[in-house]
Amino acid sequence: MTATANNLLGTIDTDTGNIQTNTAGLSNAIITLGSGWTSSYGQVRSAYLMGVLRSDTLVNAGSGIQNDDMTLLQVNALGALYTTGGEVEDEAVQSEPLLIGGRYDSSARDLDPGDAGAIALNASGHVLTAIPDGGGQGVKVTTGAGDHIVLGGDVTCQKIDIQAQTDNTGLIAVGFNNVDVTEASGDGIILYAGDTYSLEVNNLNLIYIDSTVTGDGVRYTYFT
Repeated sequence: MTATANNLLGTIDTDTGNIQTNTAGLSNAIITLGSGWTSSYGQVRSAYLMGVLRSDTLVNAGSGIQNDDMTLLQVNALGALYTTGGEVEDEAVQSEPLLIGGRYDSSARDLDPGDAGAIALNASGHVLTAIPDGGGQGVKVTTGAGDHIVLGGDVTCQKIDIQAQTDNTGLIAVGFNNVDVTEASGDGIILYAGDTYSLEVNNLNLIYIDSTVTGDGVRYTYFT
């Protein structure tokens, strides 16, 4: 045996007394479950549960625990491990909230089709949504009862708000091509005088109207 190996064994022998002296402290963090624990396979066995503390309310495990100190894992009454954001619904917050995908950028991101992207936040942490940057408006009058007509031309948009004229004397149906205002057997959304309807669509020429009375119509506003 080399001199280096002998020196190492001597060091181990010397430290054995220190390990034995501190076993009382270790026992505070090791619980012997013994023969009372049965596995899911029906076999009774002994086991050791190390460093886990039940805390019905998550607290500092020791009054003297400071940042970077060693401490114990904590579980709730059911044995579930407390983790950051691991809260129970309709109960008081016990840890830091879990953050999900939010990110603040001072300028717009340039994502390509198929790219993953975090939820966009403004400087105060509020979620940003697409805001229309313009649009237009118009009026459409039917030329014959039962004849569905297109709402507008080839105009790109994001959303359309439609209102049946307040002086209409009949019904207006709003929908896609072949919309039918016939009550009971028709289709589309029925609007009475003054009713409004909003829908998200990418072009005015996708929306049609039909009426029960010639000359009834709608007014609309679209957003681009």
